[in-house]
Amino acid sequence: MLKSQKYSGLVFDNVKTIANDDAKTAKRYKALCKRAGGIFRTVGLVHFVTFIEAKGKKEPHYEMLSRHLQSEINEIQLLNSTDANDYLKKIRELNLPKFMQVSQTVLQLLQWHKRMSEILIEGIEDDSINEEAYDGISSPKM
Repeated sequence: MLKSQKYSGLVFDNVKTIANDDAKTAKRYKALCKRAGGIFRTVGLVHFVTFIEAKGKKEPHYEMLSRHLQSEINEIQLLNSTDANDYLKKIRELNLPKFMQVSQTVLQLLQWHKRMSEILIEGIEDDSINEEAYDGISSPKM
């Protein structure tokens, strides 16, 4: 099985659960997925993971994306972590080649999240997520 097929299958299963959730949360998740790749490219792996983990304590769609990425990374067997603190610690302690591999994989997963959320979550994404919601972290305008 190709990597992209495996990644798309993992992401499809996760996004499908969101699509059947509360419509408002699903639309916010979709909006986050559309912006997540840009945020990732702007701030990098450690800051991105820390950011969505912190925002996930207040916002359910951030928490969902964080859990999805963590489970997908575990499934791919890049990192085996038991909880969020362990996950963040392992990312911070990676050597450079492994760090680059994990970064590339997370970016590919985020691209699949964007695609799958656009397909599976109906309606226009919730625009109440705006640049101010990122607490100073902005993504490039597309």
